[in-house]
Amino acid sequence: MAKHIADSDFSPVMWEAAFGTGQPLGCIDSPIDSKRTLKLTGVIDRVDVLELNGKKYIKIIDYKTGAVKFDPDALGFGAQLQLTAYLDAIIKNSKDEAEPAGILYFHLDDPIISFAEDSDEKLERDTIKRFKMSGVTLDDENVIKAMDKNIDKWSDIIPVYLSKNGVGARSSVISQEDFKKLRQFVTRKITDAGKDMARGNISARPYKKEKNAETACLFCEYKPICKIDSVTSKSKFNIMTRANLRTIIDSVD
Repeated sequence: MAKHIADSDFSPVMWEAAFGTGQPLGCIDSPIDSKRTLKLTGVIDRVDVLELNGKKYIKIIDYKTGAVKFDPDALGFGAQLQLTAYLDAIIKNSKDEAEPAGILYFHLDDPIISFAEDSDEKLERDTIKRFKMSGVTLDDENVIKAMDKNIDKWSDIIPVYLSKNGVGARSSVISQEDFKKLRQFVTRKITDAGKDMARGNISARPYKKEKNAETACLFCEYKPICKIDSVTSKSKFNIMTRANLRTIIDSVD
């Protein structure tokens, strides 16, 4: 973590930043009908800021103890809205105009590195690679270089490939306009969830991933109550279909 901060021009400005009623950062309000509004609250693990060419850029980092990675399937389904909602909360509560720079997961881990006769420098780099963050960053070379001052082709910190020809096609990057649409998509998903709750829709329909049949029941403590079985209760699952970030963004008018 310290190495990531040292190798970046971004500065951490908030840790465990709460947003909600009575907090320094206000709620995210999502009207669900003419009379009711869903008020979203939460705590953001870390907010980094960069001042560059007269602009303010925001990077959101969420710490995870499990091996969570940014998953477009889960985002499109509505099960991984957290990072983008945090970004929305910061931008909407910012006193100055702010622009998205990235939304990233950081895996809190104590990795074991296999080695034979590797140099200390290689061991250090291999260790750093194990902490490479997962997510999406802004498609801007200057901002990318500010996130990783030592980037050389594939970054050891962020999911970006940068060469003398620019940002590589396999990099996880989007434009400012795409970030705006992504925020709109997540707001819509949150609003839809609020409408379901207001209608009293609490039916047990856990997700099941189309790509590998993984279900939300895997670590659920309430399996003995709902008694949904992955084999005999196939019709009760809500299928998480395959998606990609481009189609999610393009779905916003």
